[in-house]
Amino acid sequence: NQKAFSDFCAQVSKRGEITVMEWRKAVRKLVEEKNVKEIDACFQSLDKDGGGTLDAAELKAALKELQEEARKGQAKADSVLAEAQRLRSREQDALALVAAIELAQVSDAKVEQGAQNSKIGARLGQKIIELGSKGAKPGDLIKKFDQSGDGAVDKAEFRHNVQKMMGLPSDEEVEALDELFENLDEDGNGALDIDEIKHSLTKLRDAAAQANSDLLRLRKDVEVQWKNVRAMSAGYQAQRRREAAAEEERAQQEAKEAEQRIAAEAESKEREKEARARKAAAKSKEKAEFDAKIEQRRKEKQGGAAAAPAASTSAAASTSAAA
Repeated sequence: NQKAFSDFCAQVSKRGEITVMEWRKAVRKLVEEKNVKEIDACFQSLDKDGGGTLDAAELKAALKELQEEARKGQAKADSVLAEAQRLRSREQDALALVAAIELAQVSDAKVEQGAQNSKIGARLGQKIIELGSKGAKPGDLIKKFDQSGDGAVDKAEFRHNVQKMMGLPSDEEVEALDELFENLDEDGNGALDIDEIKHSLTKLRDAAAQANSDLLRLRKDVEVQWKNVRAMSAGYQAQRRREAAAEEERAQQEAKEAEQRIAAEAESKEREKEARARKAAAKSKEKAEFDAKIEQRRKEKQGGAAAAPAASTSAAASTSAAA
């Protein structure tokens, strides 16, 4: 409706000014507003000099205000949209960060669980590796396991010695140790001979090495995940700082605009006051001139009325003298 209002202002420019009744009629054509009080209130706000009419200058000023309000409204709408987009982006970043943290925590738990719950064979192999690093030889372990001295280690001897070596209670890991024994008993005769024990030591060391390799790989994956979390967190915090700086800048700009708006309103009110004073002075002068004219005409009438009897008396005297 801004173009329609501009056309309306052009029409007023040709006519000079409009009254409040004409304003009502025009506004009802331009907008859907039907409240007369609202329409009249708008008229009063535009009637800067309080003369009861709107001239072209006042309507041009109104058009400028309308354009400014439209600009501010659009700017506010754009600002609200940008803020909504910013909040959505922040939410997505926060959710991504939370997801990355949860993934890293799950991986941490897997590493911890893997270290604690590795299979008994791998743990036994790690223990054998540790003993070997301290100088223990396979033959020493074989002699220690073969307590009966018959050159073979049965299931009970195997279980008892492994539990003792690893510091396990006698009732712990029983099934796992028995299953491990059966896997190591290649010929299935219920006992591990010297060759089987030597071969078993190799297999157990290999199982421990593989478990350590898997655990190391998992730890590296977790390290990468936490590195990613730190990078995301740093980026998120940097974005929040940028947003805070931008918000502070916007607040300062809004404060500056508010000061300018207050100053402009004060200046506008002063101009309105001066315009009202000039219009009042013009009306007063016009009234004084009108009153002076009325007084002049009254005096002229009185002078004419007084001259008429005098002329009649003079004429009568002249007639009498002639007679």
